[in-house]
Amino acid sequence: MTSKLTALGSTWSDKHYKRFSQAQTTMELHLKAFHNRSQLYCNYLERKAKAGDAYLGL
Repeated sequence: MTSKLTALGSTWSDKHYKRFSQAQTTMELHLKAFHNRSQLYCNYLERKAKAGDAYLGL
């Protein structure tokens, strides 16, 4: 995505592009953080499910 944004900047160079670029960077950081948190939560749920299966003898 970053390379495409850079390519877009070569044709679109005004204050709106700068604002768009900053918003894009912020969104990427939020998405990466969300992905990391969701991976951690999935691992947590998997451990809980395994513990539940072990308790039920499955």
